[in-house]
Amino acid sequence: MKTKTARKTSNIHAVVGSDESAVKTTAAELAAQLTPPDAGDFGLETIDGCADNADQAAAKIRSAIEALQTLPFFGGGKLVWLKNVNFLADNKIGSSAAVQDALEELRAALEGDLGGGEVRFLLSAPEVDKRRSFYKALAKRAELQVFDKLDSNRSGWEEAALDLVQSLGRERQLRFEEEALDLFVLLTGGDRRTIENELEKIDLFLGEKERRVGLETVRNLVPLSRAGVVFELGNALAARHLQHALALVRRLLDQGESAIGILLVAIIPT
Repeated sequence: MKTKTARKTSNIHAVVGSDESAVKTTAAELAAQLTPPDAGDFGLETIDGCADNADQAAAKIRSAIEALQTLPFFGGGKLVWLKNVNFLADNKIGSSAAVQDALEELRAALEGDLGGGEVRFLLSAPEVDKRRSFYKALAKRAELQVFDKLDSNRSGWEEAALDLVQSLGRERQLRFEEEALDLFVLLTGGDRRTIENELEKIDLFLGEKERRVGLETVRNLVPLSRAGVVFELGNALAARHLQHALALVRRLLDQGESAIGILLVAIIPT
């Protein structure tokens, strides 16, 4: 699920969250947009933020600070990208004094003029501890995008997943029928990568002219999950659609599910 802060400054950007796939994809796209088009090889300076220990993490942070304070040799602007950061998480490296001191130096550098506005900064991190002072300071100054995975074990995840599916579907101009949307959410479980993959499959199947996604399209194209079994078998049994129920059972047996397991999820509420 994506959240975004109001725009604070065009020079500082951050893409973070537990949805690693979405963070990497969005950060790469943003880096391409932010890199000055005429700067050549000097327009982008990337620092790998994945560190093995606290000393290495502190060194990477100070490399980013040095990059922020150094203008391109031939003039013009540049983007400094601190990429795949793993020392903002709630872990041993992130909590070390050396890393916290270095992050405080980075915070101070970001409060400067960044080369008179010629230097841009992008940070991407798959895991962050939002309680840390650096993250709070970053959130106040940066244009921040947060992509967190939906937890299907927590109540209310379906509503967030519905919003995500509809948002990603609109980007492809796909319009879901109500029942089709409910089933699609259950089958994909709120996982962004799965949602994007299945939307692409449906998009290609429908072609350019047909943009409406019906129940049968979802049933035929999206693989059944355990939650989908509960939804589909429950509906089929309640409606006395024996042939459809038997088809679902055969499909699951072919996928290696046990007969007892299918029976239990079909008749016992979860």
